[in-house]
Amino acid sequence: MAQFGFGRPVSPDFPGESPGIVWSAAKWTESALASVSMGYQIGVTPLQMVSAVSAVANGGELVGAARDPARCIATTAAST
Repeated sequence: MAQFGFGRPVSPDFPGESPGIVWSAAKWTESALASVSMGYQIGVTPLQMVSAVSAVANGGELVGAARDPARCIATTAAST
């Protein structure tokens, strides 16, 4: 889940952005694993969800937005 950006802010341009709620895999019990597979026990922001869906649409590569020195939007591959 961390590879899709869940559990951390998507962009440093939004200082108040929530990282969402993602438990460490070490804390998962068998029932928690079943709950996560149905979308429970995890909370993501709309921006994180859009970022993850765009990674799926982009063949699995997570691409983030970055600003160049001229303040124009440019896309860069996010490091994993």
